[in-house]
Amino acid sequence: MVDGNGRPPAKRRQLSRRPPRASQACDSCATSKVRCDDQKTCNRCRRKGIECIRSTGAFGFADDRGGLAQDDDSSLAPSRTISPATTIVAEETAFGLGIGQDSWADDSFLFNDLLASFGTSDVFGFDGEFDTSILSSLAPMLGPSSTGNLQTERRQSFLIDSRDQNFVSDEASKVYDNTLGNWKPAQGASSKTESLFISTTEQASMVGQMGKHDLSLSSHHLTAEKRDQIVYLVQRYSAEPHTPAAATSLPSATILGEMLQIFLTRQQDDIVGIIHLPTFSVADCDSLLLAAMISAGAALSTHPLASEFGFSLMDVVRMVLMDSGDRDNAKTRSLSFIQAMTLVCECALWSGDQRKTEMSDATSGILASILRHSKRLFRVSYKSVTPIVDGDEEDLHLLWIEWAKQESFKRTVHRFYLQCIQRSAFRNTPSPLPSHDMTLPLPNISHLWLAESAAKWSKTYGEVLKGGLEDQKGFSLSRCLSDVSIIEKLPPSFDSNFAVLMASCSVTPTLVEARTRYLSMNLCQKDWVCRIPNTWGITTTDLRIFDDIRYILKSEADSSHVIASFYLEYNEFCASAPMPVVDALLGNENHWSSREAFEQLRSWAGTQQARRATWHSGQILRAVRRLSPKDRADFHGFACYQAVLSLWVYGLYQTCPLSMMDGEALPAEDGMRVQIDGEETIESQRWIRYGKGKPYISRAAGRTESDCRSTSYGASVTRLSDSEEGPLIHALERVRDLFSPEVTERRFPILQHTCRILRALGGFRRDTK
Repeated sequence: MVDGNGRPPAKRRQLSRRPPRASQACDSCATSKVRCDDQKTCNRCRRKGIECIRSTGAFGFADDRGGLAQDDDSSLAPSRTISPATTIVAEETAFGLGIGQDSWADDSFLFNDLLASFGTSDVFGFDGEFDTSILSSLAPMLGPSSTGNLQTERRQSFLIDSRDQNFVSDEASKVYDNTLGNWKPAQGASSKTESLFISTTEQASMVGQMGKHDLSLSSHHLTAEKRDQIVYLVQRYSAEPHTPAAATSLPSATILGEMLQIFLTRQQDDIVGIIHLPTFSVADCDSLLLAAMISAGAALSTHPLASEFGFSLMDVVRMVLMDSGDRDNAKTRSLSFIQAMTLVCECALWSGDQRKTEMSDATSGILASILRHSKRLFRVSYKSVTPIVDGDEEDLHLLWIEWAKQESFKRTVHRFYLQCIQRSAFRNTPSPLPSHDMTLPLPNISHLWLAESAAKWSKTYGEVLKGGLEDQKGFSLSRCLSDVSIIEKLPPSFDSNFAVLMASCSVTPTLVEARTRYLSMNLCQKDWVCRIPNTWGITTTDLRIFDDIRYILKSEADSSHVIASFYLEYNEFCASAPMPVVDALLGNENHWSSREAFEQLRSWAGTQQARRATWHSGQILRAVRRLSPKDRADFHGFACYQAVLSLWVYGLYQTCPLSMMDGEALPAEDGMRVQIDGEETIESQRWIRYGKGKPYISRAAGRTESDCRSTSYGASVTRLSDSEEGPLIHALERVRDLFSPEVTERRFPILQHTCRILRALGGFRRDTK
């Protein structure tokens, strides 16, 4: 059959049942003008590791499987907002064309949503300088005029932006941003040193009220000459120098000496003490190191004025260290310089002040570089020093001084290494000092370290070795990690408790880095919670170290490795709790938005790993409870904050209907209760594995382990699902009791800020003092 022109008529194409492929393309494929598939997460986005977003515009359409296209308010597509400028121009254009305001309000809204849902104008093939507001005036002709209910439903979803959806309270986000979040300095912000200057009346109230100290250390009093040296440092390097007032308003030598004695008292019982008290002399001490010790002691003080003074003086010491090291590079290799920098980094890290914490991060990087380039991390810089059998007192004294200096170097490096581990967990970053670099010898036992004279040091050394010899340079942390069984074979002159502590906490940075790497690469996958590997897929070597350390701690007495047992529990917690996602929920959106964190945590909360993280959260509280008050440090308080925060997340999502979970959790039996801060039992294992049971926290969480066993406080419980007075109020109260100044005789600034965050989250409504 032909037409009038002698050509066959064109075949009439049948209507396709499938919608156009371009309408099914995700935003990324549409922008790149490439073919897209029908999967919810297309293969191209999955290969590139990016989020697959499908914007359907104003209209839903049926696909070839009979379902509706995915709405914008799903977890894969963030909500869109309308550009105010586009709407205003479009309204003015419509008014000029005489279009009714009522019809325009409906139709233009949908069309602007269509433009906003696709993002840029080049999706439609327009030039980058094309004014898309012209198209808005055509909305009544391009869109339907009667979309009634559809407009009402979709208008709400388009107006909700992911940043406007507060999954935590505004107060909690604000407190987090001002304490643990990323620091955003204002224009002209700098260090404040007003707290260095204290009136005479206030100084009188500080004497004898700053904290307990050992009276045997009263001989280490501060002289007027040393105070004048500190006054000179303050006058020269203070951000806002008060030259006339510095000499009179700076605390007296008595007060500064008391601050120094508070610090030295802590050094006596510290397993990683760095100041050799038997050879320490205030008169011979470097002024920078002396100021650093005074600032550290003041920061530990229970008196608020003394604490503020300590942090302000620490800022001055940091600036002097940087300037003096730049003027004379040889100073950076001295023991006093390295010790002062170590104290400044540690003091600022737990100050609770964002600016000081960031300065501590920068200073720690410099110190790590100094230690590496000066070879203080390696055994080549150390030699074996032993007392001579037949020698005069003068030679023995010189050997003792040399041994004390070398031992101080070893303890300072190991203390900074422990600080780097804690910083890695606190800031969720890799450690600047890897464990394989720690080839320097391990420190000797505390009996040798605290020997009061050269004669006692020589006598103690002979009693420990019993006439035998040993290779002091052959035993290092790196060697212990290569074969953990070496720890059990250490010579008697080495502290095995110290070696177990360092080996147990060395796994923490590896877990933190593996966790962040896994979450950043796999969290975009919808089924990521079903494919989480144990311990975030760390290497086999690290797993072997982890298991060997656990075996040593389980096989020996509990009292001998209490601090190391805490790190073991914290590592178990890190291996199961996605804390970077929880931080994103609070506002630390480095890798994920708060909305993404909310959706991912909701799918995680019903899994076996979530119950394991909840169990180890309770075990952290139990491990801190077992620590003696003098051993409780800032990092222990931060670990309690993370534990309670994890419990809050688990309790938050357990209040949701079961259909919102992934269906793994089974209904709990009424008669079974699992105390997550108690000893491990068969019931606790069943709850972790199958979800059978009701978890609770003992109201005696702040009491010591012996108190819990000898009293009936354990019968008073707090269920995680109880929401009448705040599910975890008692756990928070007990944490505050554990770290109260009355118990620990010191102050924890970081804990005050973390408690503010926890109370602002909404699960801690009852306020107690």
